[in-house]
Amino acid sequence: MPHNSAYRQLKDYIIKGFVLNDARFKAGNSMNCFNEEEIMLLRLLVEQYLAFAETMAQQHTPMYMEDWIDRLDNILQMNGKELLTHAGKISHQMAIEKSKQEFEKYIEEQKQLAHEQSLKEIEEDIKRLKSNKNT
Repeated sequence: MPHNSAYRQLKDYIIKGFVLNDARFKAGNSMNCFNEEEIMLLRLLVEQYLAFAETMAQQHTPMYMEDWIDRLDNILQMNGKELLTHAGKISHQMAIEKSKQEFEKYIEEQKQLAHEQSLKEIEEDIKRLKSNKNT
């Protein structure tokens, strides 16, 4: 049954993606734009979508991209979510500028962490040298 295999693979990718992203959010390695409640709601929406996909696979119902889009829209609307029917309010250029700013902040944070690590290593070397000198 190719439908079941595809469903399982899709489910694995989505679950692993959420687990990886959730771990990154909690570790602070990524800009956390979702709180715990929002992440839980996203997981529930994904579970609903996957349950629908599994039902279609079990019934051997052929689905096309347009069908998947329509069903996803239905699931979102059933959960009281508004559908985005336009390109949004942020221009491509604004998004690029924002991503550059965030990346620059990230680079600076990494430099600061590397500097702090270097200082710690120097302090440890000094302590080790002093202890070797005293023995």
